[in-house]
Amino acid sequence: MLRAMLHPAFTWTTFCGAVLDRDTYVRGNTDGSLVWHAQTLYDPRVVVTGGTAVVVAQVDDDVERDGVRQTFRLRLTQTWVADRAAGWICVAGHAHAPTA
Repeated sequence: MLRAMLHPAFTWTTFCGAVLDRDTYVRGNTDGSLVWHAQTLYDPRVVVTGGTAVVVAQVDDDVERDGVRQTFRLRLTQTWVADRAAGWICVAGHAHAPTA
């Protein structure tokens, strides 16, 4: 399901500065090394123009990576595009370095 939500040319920039393509991003979120416990968005803002939407929000991520549980507060930006067959799909995203 995650892959279906992402544009084939999807690009994600992690808060560590790594730039991931769709396959690498999906693998990193589904290979079992990362477990999502919760994600909470605060003050989300969405701007839509034509077939493009930009989402910005503060995000609290509660994850476990390789058995170590961590919580991050990030600034998140995502760009979504309307696709006739798939609906809204994410084409790019960026997470800013944790603030807490």
